[in-house]
Amino acid sequence: MKKKLWILIILLVIIITIKVFFLSPFPKGADKIIIQNGRTGEEVEFNKTQKDDFLDKLGSVIVHFDSIKLPRMGYQYQILFDHKKVTVRSDYLINKGIIWYKVDQSIIEIIDGLNSK
Repeated sequence: MKKKLWILIILLVIIITIKVFFLSPFPKGADKIIIQNGRTGEEVEFNKTQKDDFLDKLGSVIVHFDSIKLPRMGYQYQILFDHKKVTVRSDYLINKGIIWYKVDQSIIEIIDGLNSK
């Protein structure tokens, strides 16, 4: 019994490690993308071309694990991918739940570029 429990714990740790360190918080595809501005509360739903452009640009973003900590108040944007939320805290810092990530490109510039089209 103890051996099975240890195997289960080890598998759980491996799965969590892979999810946190090796998988991007951005999905490969989404049927619906809504961007909410943290300053104004305004929500914008992307049309098909904007959505495809946005997903392509996010696909080129390199994401690195930063830390695990509780979310705090205030954000630049919230991105809802089919009801899964990613919060953009600053140009190069995002979080998904309690997991915080650093990115190599400004997510805010990507969002602002698509909003201006």
